[in-house]
Amino acid sequence: MLQRRSQSTSQSVCDKCHRIYFGAHQCKGDRPRTTRSEVTWRQVVKSACNESCEHWGSVNGSKGCVLIPELHPNKKPCDIRSYFHAKGLPCLANPPKYPSRDEYTQPEHGNNWFDAPWISWSELRADVAAFSSRLATMPLSGVAGIPRSGMIVASDIAVRLGLPLYAVSDSGLTKLDTGLRLRNAPNLDGPILVMEDSTASGRSIKEARSRLVGLNVLFGAIYATPQGTRSVDLHHRILPLPHWFEWNMLGNPALMRDIRIAIDFDGILCPDFTPAEDDDGKMYRQRMRSMPIIRHPGVATLPHIITARLEKYRGLTEHWLSRRRVKYDRLTMGPWSTKQEREAGDVAAWKAQQCIESNTQIYIESCPEQSRRIAGIAPSVAVLCPGETPPPYHGGRVFSDVP
Repeated sequence: MLQRRSQSTSQSVCDKCHRIYFGAHQCKGDRPRTTRSEVTWRQVVKSACNESCEHWGSVNGSKGCVLIPELHPNKKPCDIRSYFHAKGLPCLANPPKYPSRDEYTQPEHGNNWFDAPWISWSELRADVAAFSSRLATMPLSGVAGIPRSGMIVASDIAVRLGLPLYAVSDSGLTKLDTGLRLRNAPNLDGPILVMEDSTASGRSIKEARSRLVGLNVLFGAIYATPQGTRSVDLHHRILPLPHWFEWNMLGNPALMRDIRIAIDFDGILCPDFTPAEDDDGKMYRQRMRSMPIIRHPGVATLPHIITARLEKYRGLTEHWLSRRRVKYDRLTMGPWSTKQEREAGDVAAWKAQQCIESNTQIYIESCPEQSRRIAGIAPSVAVLCPGETPPPYHGGRVFSDVP
C-alpha cells in the first residue's frame, strides 16, 4: 500500500509498480489493471437484440439478426457471437439499438485515454487547409460556422476559397461583412457549407438543421466520430472517441466538472521562464507579473493546478490568475524553499505523488521528460503533453502536440 510521508522516512519509487512510497511498501505490480471488458458490451448487445429488437428472428432455421442476410447475402443471421463481435459494429437498425464496441467501451478512468490523439492548433490549421483544397472544386456560394468552434474553421475556409462568411443564429443564417475584397463580388448559386470543427453525437448539427429548413445548405465537420459521420454531408477525418482538442479542452466546463483533471502551470497557462528569468529573485518576480496567458479556460473552472512553482510565490501566482479571469478550485505549489532545493529534488515524482493523492485522471504537463516520468510512476494517470513532438497519431501514455 502507498504509505504517507513522515518526517522519518525518505521518498522512493518502486521499480516494479512505479508507485511512490515512503517507508514500508507492498508492491502490487503483479495485479493486472482492470478495464471495462468486451464481455460487458456483449451483454448489452444480447439484451438489446434478444429482448427488445424487432429484427431478431429466424431465417432458414438460423436464429439471429435478420438484417445481416439482407445486407450480406452470403451470411446467416447474426447470433451475436461472431459477426458483430469480430467487427465491433453498431446495430444496423435505424435508430441504432445499441452502440458500437468502440463507442461503448469508453473507460470511466484513464486506460483508453492512453491511445487518444491530442489535436493541436497547428494540426487543426493543416487539416482545414487540406479540407479547403478538396472543397475548391465544389460550386459553393458561401461558408457558415456554427458558433463557437465552427466559426474558427468556417472563417478559415471562407478566406482560403474567397467565399462569403455566414454565422448560424437563432433566426437562421446571418451574413457577416464581406470586407473590401468581396464587396462587389457576384452572388453565387451553389449551396452554403455549414461547418463545425467536430461532431460526435451530432447534436449541434441537428439544432442547426432545424434552424435552416428550406435553405440550400450542406453540413460538414473537420473531425467526425464514426457515429458523427451520419449527421454531416462532408467530413475531413474520422476521429473516434476519445480525443482531445487543444482549443477547447481546458474551456470545456462539462469536461472540467466530470473528469478529475489537473494541469501544470508554466508551459500550459503561460510560457516557461527562460534560464535568465528564473533567478528566484527580482527578475523572476517581475516576469511572473507580466507573463502572457497562452491557454485560457474561458468560462470553465480548472479543477486542480499542480505546479512546481515555490509556495512562497503563491500570492503572485494567485494575483496573475485573478487578473486574467482564470477560475480554479485548487492550487498545489512546490514544497521547496528555494530554486536550488527544487532542482536537487525529483519534481516529476512529486507531481506524480500529487496526482495519486488527488485521484487525478488526466494531468496536462508541459515538459516531455517529466510527462514520461509521471506516466511511469502513476500508471493510472493519463498524461497529456502539448510540448512533445511524436509521429502523427502517437499512441502511448504521453499524448503530444503534432506540429
